[in-house]
Amino acid sequence: MSAALVGLAVGALTAGPLADRIGRKKVLIMSIVVFGGFSLLTAFATSLNQLTLLRFLTGLGLGAAMPNAATLMSEYAPERRRALLVNLMFVGFPMGSSLGGFLSAWMIPHYGWQSVLVLGGVMPLLLAVALIFLLPESVRYLVVKQHPAQRIAAILRHIAPLPKTVEFVLREAGQVKEKSAIGVIFSPRYAVGTVMLCLTYFMGLLIFYLLTSWLPLLIRETGASMSQASIITALFPLGGGIGVLILGALMDKINPNKVVAVGWLLTGVFVCLVGLLHQQPGANGSDGLYRRQHYERRAVVDAGAGGWLLSDAGARHRRRLDAGYRPLRRHPRRVQRRLPDAGSALL
Repeated sequence: MSAALVGLAVGALTAGPLADRIGRKKVLIMSIVVFGGFSLLTAFATSLNQLTLLRFLTGLGLGAAMPNAATLMSEYAPERRRALLVNLMFVGFPMGSSLGGFLSAWMIPHYGWQSVLVLGGVMPLLLAVALIFLLPESVRYLVVKQHPAQRIAAILRHIAPLPKTVEFVLREAGQVKEKSAIGVIFSPRYAVGTVMLCLTYFMGLLIFYLLTSWLPLLIRETGASMSQASIITALFPLGGGIGVLILGALMDKINPNKVVAVGWLLTGVFVCLVGLLHQQPGANGSDGLYRRQHYERRAVVDAGAGGWLLSDAGARHRRRLDAGYRPLRRHPRRVQRRLPDAGSALL
């Protein structure tokens, strides 16, 4: 489980500089091919070493794809709707994770665990083919690399009419950068907020990856079947996707700091309830009625925790991304690769 997260961290760290050199569209498509192809190959792994290597390479592609997709969306979204559209894009992460859980509950009993990996590999590869023809390159990248104005205009004419003769320049061209990005976010004005956001993002990754990595095992220990464990685990990211939309809207209308604070308070309560429900007497017994009620209560709690957790992570990630503060989303990911190991030690 840690191998994929190591790859995720490495991919997130290396994708940005590579995209600045060769273009975001190329890096995004290559990343999708990488995580789709190696996910497909994982279904045919014959040893633990092969499985570990393939999971690392799958995570590498996924880690490189996510920040580039977010940046492209941010560049093309209208400024007045940028927050909404970027948040909607981030909904795809928890919703896709949730859909995978529901599909696993049906596919594994009928076709084996390999079928999930085959589906998870084939679908991204088909998407990559479509993106080759449908996805435009980053206009910012084209301007920086001084590509022909005709090519840039052809892309932008899909958004709004342009005159035949037009020159493209960056809005920030000519501005003098007094400090680096890291220097700005750790300046006296922003230092406290930067540290708090880093801690928030770190705790979000900690809770999310601990629960998604170990929740299926904990549910199985209560006597649930593989299908039941998959469905209940899938409710966690499903709640996250719903929470992204609800809390994202609230943060545009109410003080976002207060929304985040209340969200994290409720997240802590719900996560504690997950553990307490697991310790209820009879959880490992043969009482079928109690076990069913236990699953239902736990599913509701998991969905609630996921909603508050991922909505904050998505909103805060988006706001820092739009501001160009890459360190806020990169450095905390370096620690997430050890989180499943921490869960193993706790169990």
